[in-house]
Amino acid sequence: GVIGYGSIGRKVADIARVFGMKVMAYSRSQEKKDPNFRILEYASIDDILANSDIVTMHCPLNEDSKYMCNKEFFKKMKKTALFVNVGRGAIVDTDALIDALKTGEIDYAALDVTNPEPLPADHPLLSIDNCLIVPHIGSYTDRTRYDMSMLTANNIIAGVHKKPLQTCVNEEVNYKMCGPI
Repeated sequence: GVIGYGSIGRKVADIARVFGMKVMAYSRSQEKKDPNFRILEYASIDDILANSDIVTMHCPLNEDSKYMCNKEFFKKMKKTALFVNVGRGAIVDTDALIDALKTGEIDYAALDVTNPEPLPADHPLLSIDNCLIVPHIGSYTDRTRYDMSMLTANNIIAGVHKKPLQTCVNEEVNYKMCGPI
């Protein structure tokens, strides 16, 4: 189950299908139909949680997604499920995740992002055996780092010229810098 079916979610779905997995996906904007028909079905979050062996999060952080992965979210997942977060740390209620892992509510978690980030050395999440945490390096490839460097440079140039930033996380910043876009 892919929650957040943007460019990264689509790539994950493509890879999963190569391995013969049935893919269900949720996007806030379900009306954005995938022109290449790369997934088998759009589904509600509840359907994904109830039916998926793997739930992978690719959501941006906003008012709707903040702490969306909470106690109720994990209770709706299959007990044998793997939870993966490569989106933003604050979409997960960390205490609820810890509880879900310790009580067997879900089987395993793999996190590329956490809340807080970085985790303090004594954080309880680090002592849980059924949780893999990597230091926000899931995207690390030479090509990705090159592309990120170019994007950063282009955003700096755009900002200096008071033009919209290409990938501004906070649209309010773009508006304050450049006015209506």
